[in-house]
Amino acid sequence: MNKTASQLQLYIRDQVFGQTCALHSMLYVTAQLGTMTASVRTFERAYINYVYTKTGQPVLDPFKIGTIKTYTSELIDQLFTTTPFINFDDALSKGYVIISIQDINGGESHTVTVVGKTGDSLIYADSAYGELREIKESDLGAMDFRKVITGNGH
Repeated sequence: MNKTASQLQLYIRDQVFGQTCALHSMLYVTAQLGTMTASVRTFERAYINYVYTKTGQPVLDPFKIGTIKTYTSELIDQLFTTTPFINFDDALSKGYVIISIQDINGGESHTVTVVGKTGDSLIYADSAYGELREIKESDLGAMDFRKVITGNGH
């Protein structure tokens, strides 16, 4: 992966706004792959177009209401090359990043991008904080899904 932790930290801090954790996770992946997309708006448009194509219905503003997990998962598979999640050590040792969606209260969810490991802690990009953070793998909680990103597109 191309971005250093300090470069990614600065980038995250400058990009935080709205209910956009899933869209920002996709953007963080492009930063890590060295194929930076200019704006999270690129992923907003991709999400809106994808959902409209699937449903035929207009999409409410994902910056205000967030995204739907099913469509987010499908869009990630379209935009990036993915491989099944085995465990964090396996994916990170190969230089891959992992997009994880964690279920939280009342059916809501939160998306983070795991970008590395230090000791027994995972390093993750989190748009809710606008910075890289560390967490013990056992403290991550239940994940609805984990997508291991191995590259751009198919």
